[in-house]
Amino acid sequence: MPLVNTMGKDAFGFYNGYDNNTTLLKTIIPPNITAESYHNSKREVNEVYTKAGSLRQITYPTSGGIRLYTSVNQSGDYYAPGLKVDKVELFDQNGNVVNTKIYGYEQLEGLKIKFPDYAMLENPVDPALFGAPQCFSYSSENTFQQLHLPANFFYKKVTIKEIGDGKESTTVEFYDDPNPYATNEPLEEYVFQPVLTGREFYNGNPVSGVKVKSESYNYQPVINQQDGANIYEPLPPYLGNINLSDNGGYTTFPCLNYQPGFVVKSVRRAKWMRLESQSEVYFDNQGGSYIAESFHYYDNPSHKYATRIASTRSKGGFVDQEMKYPQDMVQASNDPLGVYQLMSSKNIIGKPIIFMEKMNGKSKGQMNEYTTSVYGFPVLGAIKSFNAVSAQFEERSRYNTYDSHGNILEMQNNDGPVICFVYGYSGRYLLAKVIGSNYNTVSTFINQTMLDNAHQYTDAQIQTELKKFETVWQQRKHK
Repeated sequence: MPLVNTMGKDAFGFYNGYDNNTTLLKTIIPPNITAESYHNSKREVNEVYTKAGSLRQITYPTSGGIRLYTSVNQSGDYYAPGLKVDKVELFDQNGNVVNTKIYGYEQLEGLKIKFPDYAMLENPVDPALFGAPQCFSYSSENTFQQLHLPANFFYKKVTIKEIGDGKESTTVEFYDDPNPYATNEPLEEYVFQPVLTGREFYNGNPVSGVKVKSESYNYQPVINQQDGANIYEPLPPYLGNINLSDNGGYTTFPCLNYQPGFVVKSVRRAKWMRLESQSEVYFDNQGGSYIAESFHYYDNPSHKYATRIASTRSKGGFVDQEMKYPQDMVQASNDPLGVYQLMSSKNIIGKPIIFMEKMNGKSKGQMNEYTTSVYGFPVLGAIKSFNAVSAQFEERSRYNTYDSHGNILEMQNNDGPVICFVYGYSGRYLLAKVIGSNYNTVSTFINQTMLDNAHQYTDAQIQTELKKFETVWQQRKHK
């Protein structure tokens, strides 16, 4: 494994084994200066070292597991950051492979292998901001560019072949870069993530197999006038003074060596691509087909999540789904506790509060009722189901208690026993589920401090602590 402060990094920041690098700057000759190059770092991608420390196998406690086969993202002289998964094998307790998924990738959208990690111009920055009119601007990790790199790297076609139980099936996924669609002036200077435009499903392989289904997706760019909350982060640091050879002499170019400014990162992006419609075509064994289409409508103030989805099928049938989100509850004055206003202010706007579905004249629905925990953050308080006869929502489950980590400690289903949950490792892992007792009672006979710091105790000590649940259950059983 490489040292933490190694300079052996490829153009994307992954380890490449060149530990002799003394800088992360590429070999360059500055413009208008006759001199030998003064940097010699190697930023090429090295698959062997990129894989160092990557996950190769997971063994399940119940026997068996999965094996992962990976490689670098490369297509000709195009590279992308990190590794891609080429194959996943599921094996049984005897090590025999029982299921295999093979991934194929085509048409990588990336950068050339010679992609440098720095930006260099004679007057790249505003002198009023940086105070250095002749400053050559270098960024050792090119942080600003890397903020946008994930949006620019993707495969236009991904094939997934699955083999198991004597059967073979294939899924082909198609992706596209939505940025060429953003031709309107308000959408310029925004980088959109690649979008899934279609999928095809085959029994067998795409060449000799039978197509059973195809999907297509249509997107539109959206502008939201409410930019949402913004967070700020400092620009990457620039190098200090650099001496450059100039016809045998040396000229010092002063560069600032501190954080000179901030860039704004929006928590809730003001512009994005949203799904407008999707179409599914099903193929039967007789060569026939039928089509299912759905259209997405957005009446929510955020314009990001669909508030209505209308679906039709060529063989008949109509489904209408309606969703309400925290902002909708605030606008409808249906927020007596102020919890939905709190969720909206924190940009927790993607959780549906009310879901209703009408299919061929019949209605069903669900309400997720939120409340504020004793720790001040919004939590799910109850789940209610829609009663078509009374046209009212009736409680199905209630969540009574949460811990400071947001974990559910006590709940009860309608007409069912109370269920409580015990967590350890400072709320990271569930250790026990107790049916028939509330959390206040359970907490009186366990050492929660011990469970929260379980890493400081032996397995035997933790097992002894957890056996208290069995003891209490036996005592109650015989009462």
